[in-house]
Amino acid sequence: MIYQRIGEPSSQVLQLTGHANEGLSCFSAVPRVSRLLSFSFGEGAVVRPIFLFLYHVEFPSFANPPGTKSRFEADLMVFLKSRRLRCLMGQQGGMANTYGVVHRKRWGVKEADRLALAEWIKAQRIRATVRLGELEEDTESTELDRDITEWVLQVDNLTKEEKKAAATSKRRMQQGRR
Repeated sequence: MIYQRIGEPSSQVLQLTGHANEGLSCFSAVPRVSRLLSFSFGEGAVVRPIFLFLYHVEFPSFANPPGTKSRFEADLMVFLKSRRLRCLMGQQGGMANTYGVVHRKRWGVKEADRLALAEWIKAQRIRATVRLGELEEDTESTELDRDITEWVLQVDNLTKEEKKAAATSKRRMQQGRR
């Protein structure tokens, strides 16, 4: 059974997954981008498709200092919000992957949004492989979990101190200490 979040039609749904100890229902968020079309009313009404794009940022093991991925994700959300964009972020990335879909609720994203995100990522203090998908029309057949091969960037903007912190963290993990 699937439930839509009130006030956010079709942008994210909640799926019943079981019952908690106290008899309350447990839900998990199932990402789904709105399948709505943008309408212009009046003479010669036009139906405009909504566009989105996929992203995937892969952080190599022990290549970034601790906390880099969390900081990057928080900063990414702030950046996207400043451009009035929305982001569905995958929850299966662990400490190595940040991935998802960038969209805008009413009129979709434009190529300028994708280019701005790429430039923003290039300026971040991270070491990662970044993949950005092309603009895609948001339809029921859009594959939101496909491999992204359209635009692949290598980003390595860590300072010497950050690289040293990453190396120290790696040594500690290999020695079994925290």
